[in-house]
Amino acid sequence: MQARNHRQAMQYDLSVLITPTKSGGSLSKLAASLLRHFKATHSIQIVVVVPEKQRTDSLYNHLKELKSKVASLTLIPVDEHQKSDVPHWRALAFQASSGRIAVFLEDNAVIEPGWWEAWQNCCNTNDWTIASGLVRPDSERLSRTESAVFFCEYGLFLPTSTGRKIKPLHRVAGNHWAVNRQKISVGNQIESIDEHDWVHQFTSKAQLPFWNENAIVKCNRQIGLKEALAERAMQGFRYGRSESIKSGWFRRLKMIHAGIAITGIQLARLFRVVAQRRMELRLWIRALPLTIALIHTWSLGEWAGWCMGAVAVVFHRNLQDRTKKASEIPNALEPANAMVVKFDEPTNITVPNPHFSGVNREVHGVVTSQRYYD
Repeated sequence: MQARNHRQAMQYDLSVLITPTKSGGSLSKLAASLLRHFKATHSIQIVVVVPEKQRTDSLYNHLKELKSKVASLTLIPVDEHQKSDVPHWRALAFQASSGRIAVFLEDNAVIEPGWWEAWQNCCNTNDWTIASGLVRPDSERLSRTESAVFFCEYGLFLPTSTGRKIKPLHRVAGNHWAVNRQKISVGNQIESIDEHDWVHQFTSKAQLPFWNENAIVKCNRQIGLKEALAERAMQGFRYGRSESIKSGWFRRLKMIHAGIAITGIQLARLFRVVAQRRMELRLWIRALPLTIALIHTWSLGEWAGWCMGAVAVVFHRNLQDRTKKASEIPNALEPANAMVVKFDEPTNITVPNPHFSGVNREVHGVVTSQRYYD
């Protein structure tokens, strides 16, 4: 019954869900690219999460023009954000959408020609659950540090040179991926959406994510070396700790003792992909020293996370033993979760704004700000 009601609630063929990212993104540039290459053969919905600092006249003008072309445009205003908020914003956008296919985009990307057609073609098939688009660097604008960050984050999702084939991996690009809502079953109260978790939850080794090779975005993320190193270390630590907590003792022991090999494994995978795709080789060579440094930083953080996760599990088991003796039941161990957005009943928020005449201003869920601009 729940699945049937969910299908009935799908009003559009394609929902494009746009969220801010960690740093250096521009919703205005992304919206401009959506307009520049717009082609529609299906019913389309756009949902945009708009932080306070990106509420500009340029963005509003692009969104007004998009509104005249698409079936629905929904805006979700949020306050100034932390880097850890991105999964919660995806959940907000997903809750507010009702398309059969939901494509997640982040504001560090602009779409390339053929993007709309590529995802609309996916609406015509139902043989996939999770999909990934491809990502290429904005090589004319990226610094050496930013190029290294690109290869660490999106190097596995490079397009290929003409005539070469891509072998899909069991992962998707974090700033450019999609889900077939007819193939998944999720609750009504989604607090966060992480692409890594959804890939492992809804696909298997026998059914890899579908890679949409004709859907390409160009990425330009602004970040300095100090911030990049700190971010790699923290992300690696969080990933390692999370995996350690939910893994069995054998895998945990293996990863702790083989932690020094994490760097080699990640580098080998990236080398193989770049060599096979033969794209951006000059940029790859230019950024290689910093890319190695960033991957090594991630690996050290991941190894530390595996160790700390193991300690957390041992501590929790000791706590269970003690509370059992005292006839108590301890709370289940959960990874730390910062700023979780709690969802109540759907809320309609209407904000008077002359810039948005005719724009759908229904916002589902709880938002942290009701203002579109100052």
